[in-house]
Amino acid sequence: MKNFEKNRHVLPSYKAAKKTNKRTPVPLPECLCMDPLYAPIYQCESGHNMCAKCTKESPVCPICRKSTGAMRNWQLEEIITYYRDKMKDFDTS
Repeated sequence: MKNFEKNRHVLPSYKAAKKTNKRTPVPLPECLCMDPLYAPIYQCESGHNMCAKCTKESPVCPICRKSTGAMRNWQLEEIITYYRDKMKDFDTS
């Protein structure tokens, strides 16, 4: 079992969907460019998350103007991958 699974906090909409058997997807984080975040996810020195495309296009964070660098946000990548796998069976229509 992964570390975040042991003590994870399930989003309320996921709990409600599971309890009522409704097929309501959990909204997942998006990048500043409004595209869904997929690995690799990078972060600036202040912790703002950006996709690989935005990191390559901009040497500084558009929010705080600090360096984007090559700092990966491994925890967010793992969480997003986990919830995407969980939500594969939900209909989005």
